[in-house]
Amino acid sequence: MLSPVSMAGVSNVRPYFGEGEKSSADILARQGAYAKQPEAAPAAEAPAKEKKSHTGRNILIGALTAVAVAAGLVALHKTNVLKVLPEAELKDLKFYDFKKMGHYLAKAGEFIGKYTYEPAVGLYNKWFNKAAS
Repeated sequence: MLSPVSMAGVSNVRPYFGEGEKSSADILARQGAYAKQPEAAPAAEAPAKEKKSHTGRNILIGALTAVAVAAGLVALHKTNVLKVLPEAELKDLKFYDFKKMGHYLAKAGEFIGKYTYEPAVGLYNKWFNKAAS
């Protein structure tokens, strides 16, 4: 008859039940495989780092984002991607229509360009024409 338990490993099991370095008391006293390891005594505590304030960086990021959006609106208005619509056509559109949204973005681009882009281009042309003549 065949035995479902192999007896080949019995000699390896025997030391765990007797006295000696591999006794059952040592197995039960040892720390588990997934147990939390005891923390070592902390060395001299390092001084806590001072938390830096990033207010200036955040203001700079916000300002650069606003400038990029403004430049984009001016560029889209100047290239006629966003067009200012006549009042008659604007009246027929719903508030959620993309043409109406584009109209108001074009108006914003026109306003921003009127006070930033056009004076800068005029100043550049004035300087360039004076230098050329």
